[in-house]
Amino acid sequence: MILISGSNGLLGNGLKNYFKLNNIKFKTIGRKSCDFNGDIKDNAFVEDKIKNIAPNIFINLAGLTSVDECEKNLTLTYKLNVEFPEVVLKALKKNQKNYYFIQFSTDMVYNNEGPHTEENVCPINEYSKSKVEIEKKIINYNAISLRTNFFGKSRSNNKLSFSDKIYLACSKKKNIELFKDVFFSPVSFNTVYSIISILIKKNILGIYNMGSNKGMTKEQFGIAFCNELKLEKKYIKSNSLKEINLYAKRPQDMRLDNTKLEKKLNLRFDDLIDEIKNTKKDYLL
Repeated sequence: MILISGSNGLLGNGLKNYFKLNNIKFKTIGRKSCDFNGDIKDNAFVEDKIKNIAPNIFINLAGLTSVDECEKNLTLTYKLNVEFPEVVLKALKKNQKNYYFIQFSTDMVYNNEGPHTEENVCPINEYSKSKVEIEKKIINYNAISLRTNFFGKSRSNNKLSFSDKIYLACSKKKNIELFKDVFFSPVSFNTVYSIISILIKKNILGIYNMGSNKGMTKEQFGIAFCNELKLEKKYIKSNSLKEINLYAKRPQDMRLDNTKLEKKLNLRFDDLIDEIKNTKKDYLL
């Protein structure tokens, strides 16, 4: 049985829908509106549920993802991003002979010039440091960590994706500032769901990048996205990370080298421009 944490978040809502459409059975665990409701910060609750539910696959989408909030609240950051998944891993190993754990990490573990291979970690904020910390523990279990970034039409009522924000701003004729000097290579939600469906069958272990090929700046992404959806790109305004005083440091180049995962799965990830094209239909429904 598959158990999902963080199922009401940006990625989780879409994954639940994907699983339902593909007749993949799953259960959810979290604070509210889940099959098993409770505080995941409560180690005893987590341990008890893992023991009694006995999932053979655990997909962890829970965590504190606000970069500035992570910088301000180290206790909560490490409780959710490091301690919680470690508690799950220990409980799985103790109670399940056969288990598999899928952890979602971030492209923010990288800095300097990309595309980055998995060995090239350089976390510069507490969010990315917490993700690297749990990865150090994951390698001792039947688990995989996916360093990634994603976009697409959100199914969450209270969380917007990066592309959602661009779509809403430009469709409502409001300006949106995008960085001209921050590079990334995200994948669409649809690609993430497809890879998860492969992993739950193959149980691949280790740490892997999962991104599109031929990344671009966030400003270039916004322009390409508007071109595909026939939106007015004049509302995209250029900005520079160097000129913005953000609370937590951000990396300028998070582009991912996908060679390791491509070889492992015997596939090739699309270029980012094609990922944008593949997302177009979701916004036009």
